[in-house]
Amino acid sequence: MYINRKRASVSICIWSAIFVPAFTMLFAVIGTAVEYGEIYDFPVLFTLGVICVVLIFFYVRTLVYQMRIAAMEKVFQNDEDGVVPADELAKYLNISEAKLRRIRIYGERKRLLINCVFDAENNRYVLTDRYDQEKAVGTKPFVGMSCPGCAAPLKIRAGSTGTCPFCGRDVTAPDIVVEEHLP
Repeated sequence: MYINRKRASVSICIWSAIFVPAFTMLFAVIGTAVEYGEIYDFPVLFTLGVICVVLIFFYVRTLVYQMRIAAMEKVFQNDEDGVVPADELAKYLNISEAKLRRIRIYGERKRLLINCVFDAENNRYVLTDRYDQEKAVGTKPFVGMSCPGCAAPLKIRAGSTGTCPFCGRDVTAPDIVVEEHLP
């Protein structure tokens, strides 16, 4: 489970409690303006109308964020290795990475996303309940090796691949098993 359902439900209930009176009041303001034909207290009616429209906007925005977070949860549940790249998630949700970033910030700020950590360095989501630290490339030691194309000295993590910054050739580091010797 990657969404805090209790918080999400409470948030929707609170905004619904605000939305219903605001929507009703907006229709009352419009009905008053139409019924009399001549508006006697325009500033008050205009202010009430603006307040109602703003509250309705925030309600709809909250619903959209909650639906996007629920769609993110579906992707997280179908993932196997515990790592979801942000660009793949944005492509699946059919939104830009900037919108995905705003949704992530909203989810973190409202504490709706749980068991999910964003790794900004690698631009990916790490699912803490499925991520295996021993298989992760980021925890393996660095290996000194030379590029097979230009013989430039490189420092790369064991078991990972990359490109040489000098010649652009693909470089694959050997997988090294570090054994601990106990006294």
